[in-house]
Amino acid sequence: MNPSFEISKESKGKEKSSSLYPRDTTFRDDPNAHKIYDKMIETIQNANTMYYESDLEQSIDGANIGKGHYKIWLKKPNYVRIEAYRYEKAKGVLIGEGGIIKT
Repeated sequence: MNPSFEISKESKGKEKSSSLYPRDTTFRDDPNAHKIYDKMIETIQNANTMYYESDLEQSIDGANIGKGHYKIWLKKPNYVRIEAYRYEKAKGVLIGEGGIIKT
């Protein structure tokens, strides 16, 4: 099946919403979900700091070639700290201050 796509642009001076969603999609706009999403974006944009932590696994053709863990701290304006841990080796740290990255 080859779904049809619609790309809308401005027409007759009135702006139409742009979309690349199939016309026959079963998903419809949910105003309550939109409110939650908009609040989430506003919260992220207004945050002065953010923190993220994750584990990762690397594989090639299904064979595990390494595991690791990383932590990221962001602070406005223009500060970042990234700590990367490979379970087999020591950690690495990157610190960003404006346009400068330190190791």
